Amino acid sequence: MVLGLTNFLTVKFGFGSRTCIGRHISFLEISKLVPQLVKKYEFELDPPETEWTVKSYFFAKQKFYCKVKQR
Repeated sequence: MVLGLTNFLTVKFGFGSRTCIGRHISFLEISKLVPQLVKKYEFELDPPETEWTVKSYFFAKQKFYCKVKQR
């Protein structure tokens, strides 16, 4: 299941001989950025009881509001 989801998420970088040459750099940057954001800031849905909705088209459309506070 996780492997299939991972393959689906990397579609934007292309496949085969036309794969984006910056794909690995992008993954590296994201894997460093996200933990730093979570470490330095607190995220909270605004208002907290709001459900996070995602509609999947060619790209994901998300509608949510959140409060960000520095730790």
